[in-house]
Amino acid sequence: MDLDFHLLKCSGLLERNESSKAQKRAKNNMKERKNKCEKLLIKFKTVSYIVISN
Repeated sequence: MDLDFHLLKCSGLLERNESSKAQKRAKNNMKERKNKCEKLLIKFKTVSYIVISN
């Protein structure tokens, strides 16, 4: 069992008896959320750097 799948199960986003398509969808949704969070963090760091350097 990979870590993403385990996290999905533990978080309640994935039920034990869901189909493999539903599992893949849930994994993709989690990856998209992770990417959005990373992009926001990069923007925040950039803005913080600009403000601090001025």
